[in-house]
Amino acid sequence: MNRYLGGFIAGVGAAGAISLLIIAKSLIGIERQLELIGMPSRMLGVSLGSAWAIHFAIGAVWGLVFAFAIRWLPGKSYAARGVEFGVVVWLLMMLIVMPAAGAGLFGLNLGVGSPITTFALHAVFGAALGSFFRRLTAPHSRRPRQQLHHA
Repeated sequence: MNRYLGGFIAGVGAAGAISLLIIAKSLIGIERQLELIGMPSRMLGVSLGSAWAIHFAIGAVWGLVFAFAIRWLPGKSYAARGVEFGVVVWLLMMLIVMPAAGAGLFGLNLGVGSPITTFALHAVFGAALGSFFRRLTAPHSRRPRQQLHHA
């Protein structure tokens, strides 16, 4: 599969993976003040459903960026490169998105747990992104089928 299409699909899949964690986080009650989908909904003035669609679209865009950048990431495995990429995305979120949302630098206005929680989510996003990308784009070994010999 083309690496950019693979990156796009892997980004959507990785967004899905962290979506499950975001939902679980809410159900369990971890970091209640950190509404990772509600915050962009309020920031952009869109419905919660639209915010979820934006969440997946952002995942797809990051997947495309990853497909372009993977060759320069130093990790030895696709998953490791994905985690490195996820950390860069997290850092951008902490320095740009959180302050723009009124959550302060590193989201510290929401509490000290916010940067830790978002770091973990972005590491999972990256690991999933790298793993999905590998499955979608890495060439598979082509071994000839063994012939069955009848005696």
